[in-house]
Amino acid sequence: MFRLCQGQRLVSILLMLSAVLYNAWIGALFPVAGADPVHSYVSELSAGARPHSLFFRTTDLLAGLCAVAAAVLALVEGRPARLPWARAGWWALGVFGTATAVEFQFPLSCRLVAERVCFDREVAGLAPAGHAVHTVTSAVATAAALAAMTALTTAARRYGRWPALARHGRALVVTQWAVNVWLMVAVAAFMARHVNLWVGLAERLQELLLAIWVLLLAASLARSGTGPLATSEPPESKASTGGERARRGAVRVPARRPE
Repeated sequence: MFRLCQGQRLVSILLMLSAVLYNAWIGALFPVAGADPVHSYVSELSAGARPHSLFFRTTDLLAGLCAVAAAVLALVEGRPARLPWARAGWWALGVFGTATAVEFQFPLSCRLVAERVCFDREVAGLAPAGHAVHTVTSAVATAAALAAMTALTTAARRYGRWPALARHGRALVVTQWAVNVWLMVAVAAFMARHVNLWVGLAERLQELLLAIWVLLLAASLARSGTGPLATSEPPESKASTGGERARRGAVRVPARRPE
């Protein structure tokens, strides 16, 4: 039990680190960074020879590695074989972390929003191959993060685990779905018509909501005491299983016939 408790705390710490590192762009909201937080992509902070490009790429790398480590530890220590929603959620979180870490190696070479030449090259298919890889990893990370939020929140509500996540996670998930729709529409409008529907604001709100949800999950794990991550069956399943075993193990005493 002590080993499970320690593993649970480590998962919580890794999740907190991932959430903080993933939102390092908050420091770029200040004018000195030279970025437009409303209209520009977050990934433009690490594009080409931008100031502090290596810093933002490194924070993404570390955020992704922390998320992968947390997911692997949860799956190994918890072994949630009988909790499919929890298992799917941790796997999705691991995919998110992997895709985020891979982006370190494939940054944008220029700024799509701030530089019209860069946008024209992207639309014409003349951008470096790394742009295509970056687009794929970003899409995978976004989808996996949304899947992790949905699955683990569902697990918290269905299996009676992580009360804080069960109470507040649903609102975050619903909001995140809505923001993702906004982001997809904004990206499509920008790439098709060069119309900017506040794509930067949508992306930053998306990442901020994800960070809040991850911190909520971490807090829920930290507050759950010495219980396992996801090893045992749901409480209702235990009760029903115990009742069934009691019924099966009951000794039947045959009724005596009257003499």
